[in-house]
Amino acid sequence: MTTATASGAYPFLAEGGLGAQGVYIGRDVHAEAAFTYDPFALYGRLDGFTNPNILLAGIIGMGKSALAKSLAVRAVAFGYRIYVPCAPKGEWTVVAQELGGQTIALGPGLPGRLNPLDAPARPNGVSEEDWANEVHKRRLLLLGSLAKTVLRRDLHPMEHTALDVALNQAVTHAEANGTTPLLGDVAHVLGSPERLDSALGELSGRLGQAAEDLAHALRRLVHGDLAGMFDAPSTVTFDPSATPEDKDALIARMTAKNAALKKENKELGGARRAQRLHGPVDEAASADPAAWPG
Repeated sequence: MTTATASGAYPFLAEGGLGAQGVYIGRDVHAEAAFTYDPFALYGRLDGFTNPNILLAGIIGMGKSALAKSLAVRAVAFGYRIYVPCAPKGEWTVVAQELGGQTIALGPGLPGRLNPLDAPARPNGVSEEDWANEVHKRRLLLLGSLAKTVLRRDLHPMEHTALDVALNQAVTHAEANGTTPLLGDVAHVLGSPERLDSALGELSGRLGQAAEDLAHALRRLVHGDLAGMFDAPSTVTFDPSATPEDKDALIARMTAKNAALKKENKELGGARRAQRLHGPVDEAASADPAAWPG
């Protein structure tokens, strides 16, 4: 039997692999070669490579968690940043501590607070006007994500308008007092139909009535059963270099922190968009896909 015949008869015994660039994982059991996987090293090198996501699945005790943590720790050596939005078992806390990162524990009864309307510092080279517009868009997208999470549906057109009007009024009031707007400020405007109806003149129509569900949704995050997480100034500075979470109480936390992560990493220029970020989701099967990083 020739090697050509053997390769046709046993095509799956060994393959070429992904090369030696990137994060080392282990030894290929068939080829006896080093096995690496680095999505950033593969971009531009593999044709059609557009989805670098990894699914780790298997029975208990096969090393799924160990592999995920090994990938994260080794990726730090390549300058990558690690953000873990959900770790219900708390296993990532030690990893974060060893890497010099921090944890954020949010949930009813816990002391931590994260103001979803916090704005990052203006980057160099971006005008104040451009940055103000960018911050407004990010805040609006974040509020929309939180509202959709609570309402469990997409927002209607007039609800989008009401959210925009409420955010503008809350920001104007906060800036006049030299403070940062809070979620409760936006909820208060949404709960005042007369303010919404008068904001845009005749164009407003019955904006206050159309925003009733939206007002109750945000009020739930401030005064209802979901209160105690986003209803006060932030008690921590969000640093996505290594941030796991201990509790898996609410999907809304993941939505807000995911939006905060995007807000922290996105920029008008191209420099920060080149940052490389790993976002492992522990126990992803029990998490809402809308709250995953991405």
